[in-house]
Amino acid sequence: MAALGLLLPAPASALFSAKELERVDTEPFLDYEYFSDLQAFSYPMEWDLAWRASTMSYRASGASLDCCDLLWSQELLTRFQLADTLAFSVRLAQQEDKERRDLHYLLEFEKKLPWGLTAWVFGEPTYDKKDADAGLGLGCALSKGLQLSYRRTAADFPFNRKAGDPQRYSRQPFTDEFRVDADFARGRLSLQVELDQPLRREFWNESRSYSYRRTTGRASYQGPVLGVTGRLGYTYEYQHEGDYLSPDPGTRSVDYRRRTHTLLAAVLADLGARDSLEAGHNLILRDARNDNPHDPDAGIMYRRWEAEPYARWRHRASDLVTTELAAFLSLGEYRKRYPAHLIPSVFDPIIQAKLGTGLDFTFGPRGRVGLYGAFDLDGAATHPWDGGSIRAMFVF
Repeated sequence: MAALGLLLPAPASALFSAKELERVDTEPFLDYEYFSDLQAFSYPMEWDLAWRASTMSYRASGASLDCCDLLWSQELLTRFQLADTLAFSVRLAQQEDKERRDLHYLLEFEKKLPWGLTAWVFGEPTYDKKDADAGLGLGCALSKGLQLSYRRTAADFPFNRKAGDPQRYSRQPFTDEFRVDADFARGRLSLQVELDQPLRREFWNESRSYSYRRTTGRASYQGPVLGVTGRLGYTYEYQHEGDYLSPDPGTRSVDYRRRTHTLLAAVLADLGARDSLEAGHNLILRDARNDNPHDPDAGIMYRRWEAEPYARWRHRASDLVTTELAAFLSLGEYRKRYPAHLIPSVFDPIIQAKLGTGLDFTFGPRGRVGLYGAFDLDGAATHPWDGGSIRAMFVF
């Protein structure tokens, strides 16, 4: 169960953050290249396998999305065995993109109990005490390769106890996480559900009320597939946010909801002693709706789907340098409809093709630094350069 404690994503992965208040409807910020950019700048499977096999490591990735926005993510995992049955870990997770701007860190104690049980106590202290999070978890090893776990986090749990603040939760935020992990035949199957329970935050000085809920489900398999390393994954996310003002003379109230389905299938195969090929396909189905409770004619409905096949060829030129040549394709459709029909609807095809190149510098078994560039094939005549990225990973 100690290994399970590190493999579990931190409860903060779907935990409510006050930054959600800053931007409710994110759809207008997701340009036609956005998901193609995320695919082109994602970690190669070779890097991801090394990350998941480690127990103390750090990785970070920065990439240019456009003239003004930087995709930035970083993760830190550390674990210290304090006694035979007691461990302490620190985790950090930051994700900055056009949809989320989250920074969470987690301090956690893990205690092994009799009968195959494991208990966790964790939290995220902050300078502003009202924003601190705390939680408890319990895991159970049903057999050698089957583990169950449950965690509950109280987000901003001291918030209402701080007098004099013009904001209050009329419905306190909690996150529940359920997870099943099964190991068999050198593979791992994981099932996970995260529930950000409905919350309501009142702004008395603004006559404003904000509501939020999120449900995330994940299923993944990683292991041998027909003699190569394979990965299958499915993610479902539902998010509902409301920002209501009463009275609302500027009709700024928002009721926004989004559903996203993401499916991934990929394989990694060795092509001799120095070469490997990663090939896969990512499918995104996304629909969203933004309504104004005070103005039925102001609604917008979004629908978007993208099919994203890709391939990466990696060549180990020396013990220090690995080169990468990759191709990324995105085909889909973007729709935007106005129920009142006061504005013409949008039905646009999505066609994106990118060529990726990169150099990895490997410093023994513990360090990697990669420099990458993306070239826009579908618009190569006018704008061939499509952004660069840098990533690093260190195993302690």
